[in-house]
Amino acid sequence: MELQAITPRSTFRVSFHDCDAFGHLNNARYISHFIDARTDHLRDFHGYDVYADAEKTGKNWVVQNTSIRYLYPAKLNQLVEIETRLLRFEKHRLFPEGIMRDPETGKVHAIVWFDLAYVDLKTGRPARHGEALTELVSRIVETDPDMERFDFAKRVAQIMSIHGRRETSREAEVA
Repeated sequence: MELQAITPRSTFRVSFHDCDAFGHLNNARYISHFIDARTDHLRDFHGYDVYADAEKTGKNWVVQNTSIRYLYPAKLNQLVEIETRLLRFEKHRLFPEGIMRDPETGKVHAIVWFDLAYVDLKTGRPARHGEALTELVSRIVETDPDMERFDFAKRVAQIMSIHGRRETSREAEVA
């Protein structure tokens, strides 16, 4: 197993139970799939099991904020790809990003940023990342100097300039 990919990718098929009445992936389910993908990526590509570590240390991350931009609907039975990366980190916070796209066309379905606080599970108080955890996040944090890490709207624009927009976006219809 290679444990070097900084930006791992995985695929899943959109299931019936994940969809709304229109056969589109339900908005709330995007977030679940992004969290599941990141958890799997940490385990499978970086050798870090979030839940095993939480059991051992009594600490884990809680979501403080989520920013998500829906761009193109993922549909029932569609195969989608999720890539995740760590944009930046602080002494007790992580800022991962997820991008969901169609693996055949490259169209971006959604982009998400999470602001995660590392906390003591007994007290609910912030906790500092330990030495081993700091070493891990230092090794896997995104290093591209041109990547936007602080402004979500600018990052969405950056991704769309690389991957293109679908031609009939809702925003174009409204404008």
